Amino acid sequence: MTGEGAFTLTPEQRDAMRNYLTAGGFVVASAGCSSQTWAKSFKQEVARIFPELKLKKVEISHPLFHTVYEIDRLNLKRSGEAELEGLEIDGKIVLIFSADGLNDTAKAGGNCCCCGGDEIRNARQINVNLLAYTLTH
Repeated sequence: MTGEGAFTLTPEQRDAMRNYLTAGGFVVASAGCSSQTWAKSFKQEVARIFPELKLKKVEISHPLFHTVYEIDRLNLKRSGEAELEGLEIDGKIVLIFSADGLNDTAKAGGNCCCCGGDEIRNARQINVNLLAYTLTH
């Protein structure tokens, strides 16, 4: 799930996401071009869907960073490090959120849209690990 700018989900969409995640589904959400307004909207929607749960930082020691690739940091295109947040249900991460782009436009031959937003450099490795994690846990 990705996007830019503010948004709200309908009650039906919130119910569908709650049902999907509580039934074993997995969602990866990433703010397109590091859109702060989209990230804020997404976090607000997660809080509405799961008022009893909180998104929490996923520490680099978590198995999802060591499933296929050994990832010891999330490098941003410009500088610095990013972090992932996760939502757990019954001890299993069912949702991963990144406020920075989990895309890899530079290696795909393009640039990050036209806004100059940031993105995570090692996004391909992270996404491979996320897929492997959700299939094996």
